[in-house]
Order: sequence, then structure tokens, then C-alpha cells
Amino acid sequence: MDPSVILDNSQKSVFHGENTTKEIFVIWSGGCDSTLLIDNLLIELKQKNDKRKVTTISFKHWQVSEQKMLCEENARAAYRHYALINDLPLGLGHTVELPKTSIVCGVNNGSCPQPAMWIANAVPIISDNTLLYAGYIKGDDFFTYNVFFNWCKVLEGLSFLYGKSITPMFPLKFNTKTNIIKQLKDKDILRLTWHCEIPRSDGSECHYCDPCQKHNESLHMVNNDNVNLHTVTK
Repeated sequence: MDPSVILDNSQKSVFHGENTTKEIFVIWSGGCDSTLLIDNLLIELKQKNDKRKVTTISFKHWQVSEQKMLCEENARAAYRHYALINDLPLGLGHTVELPKTSIVCGVNNGSCPQPAMWIANAVPIISDNTLLYAGYIKGDDFFTYNVFFNWCKVLEGLSFLYGKSITPMFPLKFNTKTNIIKQLKDKDILRLTWHCEIPRSDGSECHYCDPCQKHNESLHMVNNDNVNLHTVTK
């Protein structure tokens, strides 16, 4: 598939063309990006009286600390409760635990570019004729954007091997972390997300890791109204 086609399709609405007949899966960590993505989808489906539900896929990965995974699980549970009491169409959730024998894509000091792992392990789970959403933001990581279209090619190849038609969807790709946090804060669901990479044993954020610093810098900008909200959609 031509990269420009992948880029164009990944920005289109869940109600665009053939998308109206496809099942909806979202890769959900419990972080800011994927939670905003899910909330936007659920509200849109409810407003349009669309009977589809959003099915989530989350991962337990051996390269991620148990404390972080627990904090993410707690965030997802908190948002599920919020969705339930607000009658939002959040469907089943799959949690996949990857064994230490699993093949991962490592860079630098053994770190794992998460989207590569997500794509490789989501395809066997999801159905045919599916939209696969992920809260990927281009500005978060220059390295991963360099190989973004390679991921899409991997998804295309794996989909063919499994006999499935899967359309990748990245509606937040041209957003920024500050805009994401502003939208979450405006919706009053920022409290239902998690961001810290190395949380303390009591479940509080460390304030020192890179995600904490980016999150708190963005939150400071939002609290001081120093952000120009701009979301690209089609």
C-alpha cells in the first residue's frame, strides 16, 4: 500500500465510507493519548446512535515494570467505571501478557518501541473487517516516526497472513502532548489516565522520568493557558 494512502486513511472518521461497517478495536495502555482517543470514539458513537462497541487491547510486557503495569490497569479500571456510569459504549477488553520468550524490537538499552510490539501482537486477536486504533503521536518520538510506515507495512503483511482486513487508524498523529492534555482536562478525565514510566511503590509518579517531565511541562502550559488547541481531523 502506498504510504500516502495509509496516512490519509488513518486520519478518517469512524463514520467515513466503509468504516461504518467495521468493528472497532483500540490499543489502550491507560495513558493520555489512548484514553482520549477512546473517549472521543465513544462519545461520537453515542451521539450518532451507532450500535457498535469499542473493544480494547492492552498488554502486559516483561520489559515494563510491574508497578507501571499496575498503575495503568488502575487507570483503565477507573475509566471503565466512568464509561459505565455515563452510558458510553465501551465493550470487551483483552489483556495480553507477553512471555519473556516473545520477540521484541529493541533499541538503545533494550527499550521497546511500543507500536511495533502492539501491531505484531494485536493482529492475531482482532477480527476481520476491523479498524485498529492506536494513540500514536508523531511528535512523541522521532525514531518511531522514521519507521512509522514500516509498521503499517508489517500490519499489512500480518493481516494478509491471518486472512484479515485491518485498517490502521491514528487520528491523534498530528496532535501534540499539550493539546492532548488540554482536551483531557476540559473533559475532566485527565485524572483517569497514567503517564509515569517508573512510579513509586505507593503508586505516585516519580516526577523525574521523561514521560513525567513532558506531562508536567504540558500541564503547566495548559494551566497557564499557554496552548493553541489544534486538532487535525478528516
